[in-house]
Amino acid sequence: MLKKSLCFLMIFSMLFAFCGCKDEANFSGGSTEDVGAYDPSALFKNPTNEDSNTEGSNLNSDSSNISSNQTATSQSGSSKGDDSVKTIDYKFRYLANTYSKLTKDKKLTVGFLGGSVTSGTGASNPDKDSWARIICDNLRGDFDATVIEKRKSVGGTGSFFAAFRYENDFGSSRADQPDLLFIEFAINDFYEEYTYDQVVKYSESLVRKALSLNPQMDIVYVLTFDNDTKTKDYDQLRAHKDVAKKYGFLCINLREKLGPVADFKNDYSDGVHPNTNGYKVYAKEIYKQISGCMPSLSEGIAKPAVKNTSVPATAMSDYYKKMKFVTSDKMSFTGNGWKYENANFSWVQKRYGGVVRANTKGAEMTLKFTGSTFAILYNRENGHGNISVQIDGGEIQNFDASTGSQNPKTHEFKVSGYGEHTVKITLNSDKEFQIGAIMYN
Repeated sequence: MLKKSLCFLMIFSMLFAFCGCKDEANFSGGSTEDVGAYDPSALFKNPTNEDSNTEGSNLNSDSSNISSNQTATSQSGSSKGDDSVKTIDYKFRYLANTYSKLTKDKKLTVGFLGGSVTSGTGASNPDKDSWARIICDNLRGDFDATVIEKRKSVGGTGSFFAAFRYENDFGSSRADQPDLLFIEFAINDFYEEYTYDQVVKYSESLVRKALSLNPQMDIVYVLTFDNDTKTKDYDQLRAHKDVAKKYGFLCINLREKLGPVADFKNDYSDGVHPNTNGYKVYAKEIYKQISGCMPSLSEGIAKPAVKNTSVPATAMSDYYKKMKFVTSDKMSFTGNGWKYENANFSWVQKRYGGVVRANTKGAEMTLKFTGSTFAILYNRENGHGNISVQIDGGEIQNFDASTGSQNPKTHEFKVSGYGEHTVKITLNSDKEFQIGAIMYN
């Protein structure tokens, strides 16, 4: 009878032990004391029996799904039965490939694509103190794995530019691609005044491009805010959140979690950028949510094989399918007064290889492209000039780059239908205009 009782207790403990989430007090290390009892065949089952492949399923992450009580129970090794194991099994699907890379391959490449908030602007040392760096440092420490960072954020730019520059910045080969990609553009798209529908199109174009280059990539959306949007789900944020939901990506809504309690006096360098301490706050919340999607580091946890990320059969938008990004050093044009120089183009010089510039009124260039979308990457700065753009001899579209502080920006011009088009660009003053790249689809 005693042997039967002991056997029962052992089986009972194994059934109800489960993995621990990140220890919020320490932050820099995960629990290694819990014994995980994972059934590989049940890893991706929703406890509500909702079809996890259904397009309409709600897959957005919310750290409230794992309550503080559940976390405490996990780390204390309690054998009280609850639904925590099922919840974590369901959330595990978000980062299953990431977990496999960290535990089996012991190597993970992490990409970061966003604006200045992802670059770490406002921190004492942006390279060291950004939330991106802190996340990678914690992954290294918790998993004892090699974590390669590919940080490709450009301050002041949004998701339109990101979609077109993705392949240029990360490379076209499978080996160049991140295993885990963080996307952060909600607040910059708000500043660009893109509509909800535009953001859906740009965001969807971006993730489909990324997955075409690495079908096994895990993608995480990070939604940020400023002092004016800290308590509202603005349109651009909702658009990114809806794309994440459609594609089944982990979506970390910092606006929802941190906005209402944000301390802009002590944790921010201005109305949008955290300071060094503020980035620690961001990193803590982000890491809490991603670590909540992965089992503990105990031996015996199921290590799933890396799988292709599913892509919905139907899209939310008429997304860009043949995006081309041509840097200034590769632009082919004819005319007088415009010339390529391997000179500084804002602060993205090293990435885009120089600038095509003109500073004489009447300078003209002509170039061709095939598609239905045409845009330029230009340098906005007080004192810069303005241009007129004419496509196929049609309407003259004037554009001014002289308003605002120095920033790389994009501007899209109207194109009448798909086909081969001829573009004429004319400088309208003796003030310099700089083009860093052209984009078309």
